[in-house]
Amino acid sequence: MKNKKKILVVGGLHGDESSGVDLVRRLRKNIPKDTTVVIANPDAVKKNIRFVETDMNRSFAVEVPVSLEEKVAAKLKSKVLDHDVVIDVHNTKAEGTTCAITVCKPSKLHFYLANHFGFDKLVIMPPSGSLISVCPDRAVSLEIETGRRMEFSTAYLMEKIKTLGSKVDEKKQLEIYRFINRVPRNTLVRLDIDLMRLTNFQKLSRNILEKLGLSPEHDYYPIFFKSHEKEEVVFTLVKYIGTRSIISVK
Repeated sequence: MKNKKKILVVGGLHGDESSGVDLVRRLRKNIPKDTTVVIANPDAVKKNIRFVETDMNRSFAVEVPVSLEEKVAAKLKSKVLDHDVVIDVHNTKAEGTTCAITVCKPSKLHFYLANHFGFDKLVIMPPSGSLISVCPDRAVSLEIETGRRMEFSTAYLMEKIKTLGSKVDEKKQLEIYRFINRVPRNTLVRLDIDLMRLTNFQKLSRNILEKLGLSPEHDYYPIFFKSHEKEEVVFTLVKYIGTRSIISVK
């Protein structure tokens, strides 16, 4: 990212995730040049809920918008496409799952953004109607676990937004992971897999790999696992690809 470009910062895509909302509100008081900010789902933010009718981060590929979030997403698309860099800020309750996310093969821009914001993990996820899938080549989501909000504070994120385009350590290594599947609770119950043995970004044991029918030749990891919540999807399964730096990206 040699020159500073038109930047879009999005917060509040999920209304109960405060890091992006607080960042946008602070930036509005001192907006950097060539930067636009938006709280994507203000109705959900006011109610402090994830969404009002449908998950907005699954609403950008809907052909005929019907729900509140789908209609807002349809209007937001043109703004997203009008910017050179899109930064979508999220929180997660999943301990140990702070990471940057892209929905395409990572480019030097994706590596730069992850590096610049201080992330050491980059996950390639499927588009799934997400905001960053509108312009995957120039967009990244930042997932900040709630327990690290002090580390990735509003002041810290503001400084990173204001200094976009500055130099980074191009030799810094990022761990790269690729989405494989979402694992439902019923599957784990059927296979008698002990949830207490799961830790985000910790390699699955050989025993669990065998139960899931995965090859032990590769390294697989759970992410977005919340030990204290009983969600239908227990975790997202990712495969470790390797480490890369900006200078190693073609």
